[in-house]
Amino acid sequence: IHAGCSDRFYIFKAERLTPGTYHIADENILLPNAANLAAVLANLFSRSSKKTAVFNAHITSIFPSIKEIKAPNVGGHYRIRIWTTEPQDDRDDLANFLEDSGTGIGQVLAILYVAMTMPPSVIAIDEPNSFLHPGAAKKLLQILKQYAHQYIISTHSTDIISTVEPDSLHLVRWEDGESKVTALSASDVSDMRIVLNEVGVGLSDVFAADQVIWVEGQTEQECFPKLIRHRQGQMPLGLSFLAVHNTGDFEAKDWTARKIWELYDRLSSANGILPVAVAFSLDNEIRTEIQRDDLKKQAKGKMHFLPRRTYENYLIHPEAIVAVLNQSLECNDKIDVARVEAWFLAQGSKLGDKQWGVECDAAKLLGQLFGEISDAKVEYRKTQHSIAITDWLLKNDPDSIRELIEYVVSLVPK
Repeated sequence: IHAGCSDRFYIFKAERLTPGTYHIADENILLPNAANLAAVLANLFSRSSKKTAVFNAHITSIFPSIKEIKAPNVGGHYRIRIWTTEPQDDRDDLANFLEDSGTGIGQVLAILYVAMTMPPSVIAIDEPNSFLHPGAAKKLLQILKQYAHQYIISTHSTDIISTVEPDSLHLVRWEDGESKVTALSASDVSDMRIVLNEVGVGLSDVFAADQVIWVEGQTEQECFPKLIRHRQGQMPLGLSFLAVHNTGDFEAKDWTARKIWELYDRLSSANGILPVAVAFSLDNEIRTEIQRDDLKKQAKGKMHFLPRRTYENYLIHPEAIVAVLNQSLECNDKIDVARVEAWFLAQGSKLGDKQWGVECDAAKLLGQLFGEISDAKVEYRKTQHSIAITDWLLKNDPDSIRELIEYVVSLVPK
């Protein structure tokens, strides 16, 4: 398709530079390269005060620092001026010219003008995320939804996809010297959203990944990549870790468990658009060997269990806990390692089991420790403190969590 416009179709030229100056002309159709942007804006502003107000309100919503856009006649040319303060008739020196502003502003002016002035049409926009801050891009797209057009947007941004909530998706791949397009129907996209909602993630969470390892919770989602980078230097390209929605569903009645696995299978086979689920990692918890084997069978060999009861069972490390705990305490309240070691020894004797550090409810134990040792000054927060303890261990004593590192690395496809 050639860049251009018709009564029903508009496509922006990808290399448009949106110059801010144009000769005096009665033009209302924006050129594909936006060269006459100053003229069409000047004419819009002169024709309709209502549209002018709406246009400027949109601009301020996208760029809060901009108060108003004008396109006055300056020396025989229309020239776009940007006001970041309230406009004053006798202080034109306070305004900036478009040429002296970021290129993203000109791009937005052009896109908004077309959306506001064309009759219902097809409008093609190339990579809006390439010239806008993610927050500004989202606001622009939310505004565009107010106008009765069909938009074709090319993007690599998962934020854009999430904001747009597209009726259809097309994945373009370069294969064997040509572009190949894989299309999804509107019903396919709707089905994907339903499935993703069931497992507690959004389309943007999985769209950019080639493969996904589903893990127990937010802590594992944050920490497992850290463990892999420690061992391998970097994460494998295209691999993501995502927390499952509700791991309790995996323990429910057989028919419910089968339903859950069906949802995950559907996520892994949606026309190649969504990533393949290569593995699932859950806590060992107190599942029996029979229960674990049953879940592994349902997951077709993709299910794995931590060797210890929970992730936190690898974090019972007095020195690491003290280092993290003391970051939240005043100087006079600092805890020493010996006190934490004594506390753990007392807990071990109460439980009466040499394996208590492996099999105890470690998250609950850490919660009790933080409260008692700090005299209730610091509350244990799993997603904060478990991550901080992991960081300390990787930096200072990685050998103490070697088993955990080996386990996580084993999840990664070879």
